[in-house]
Amino acid sequence: MAFFEYVSPPSSLKYSPSYFTSLTFLRAASLDYPSIASTSIIEHWCFSNEVPTTASGTLIQPGELIPRVQDLLPISREMQQAFAAGYRSVDVVLNHAGHRTGLCYHFSKIRLLIAINNHHAAVLAAGALYQHVITSNLLSSADAERFGNSRITTPISGFQVTDFPLWKLGCLLGEAWLEEDVVNALLELLYFHNAMNSNDDPSFIILPTSFSNDLQFLFGQTPRLYSSNFDLIRRRLRALPSATVSWIICESNHYSGYRYGTNSPHLRLGDSMGRLARADDLPSFTWLTPRPY
Repeated sequence: MAFFEYVSPPSSLKYSPSYFTSLTFLRAASLDYPSIASTSIIEHWCFSNEVPTTASGTLIQPGELIPRVQDLLPISREMQQAFAAGYRSVDVVLNHAGHRTGLCYHFSKIRLLIAINNHHAAVLAAGALYQHVITSNLLSSADAERFGNSRITTPISGFQVTDFPLWKLGCLLGEAWLEEDVVNALLELLYFHNAMNSNDDPSFIILPTSFSNDLQFLFGQTPRLYSSNFDLIRRRLRALPSATVSWIICESNHYSGYRYGTNSPHLRLGDSMGRLARADDLPSFTWLTPRPY
């Protein structure tokens, strides 16, 4: 048996990568997700040539405390080489609150444990999102059922500048940090909402977070050349001589808002932490703005 076949959990097994791929919002909301250790609990580990067949060595048991991914990755990185040397499992000593337990993990269980770590945030966010949608009556009964039966990894649709799995919408609940992809979706929704309420050709442009990074990069090159996307922006600005341009930058997980009116060379910055604009923000955008013919 080849290594990748040996270490891959059966697709029908709970907590396998395939299990998470097919997980729906309804099932995520009712899932009793395993607890993940907040600190290191693997005190010692070594490879073994034993092929485990017990439930504790091959499956996730009810109430089982899951080692954190930082402790599992060193094992995972060496498994292929160990497999080639004839090893088929890992002997581990777990130490939780002073209580030591010796276990023998099949290589495939290591993959299960890592998958549980990797999907923890997604499952919790999806479950909370589903509960909020249902308890707040945000959808009709038919749409709520459709939403509940949707996979949490289903990509969001209908947007031009962003693409992300539906579970990431859970960051909109409470006071969680907003995912940058979700922020870009909100910006696009804002643009189309304002455009629909405008009787004329909209005199405003709202740009995604990638705009600022691209602008800074091109402005710092020698020679300075416009990309095809920036040529389109310049063409749009030229068609709207009194346009207002707004965009958001994401820097060190912090968002700042910019606003620029083409009829006045002033850059307005909104920042909840009082940060100042970067030195090249105004010169770079002035470079992008087309000159009158």
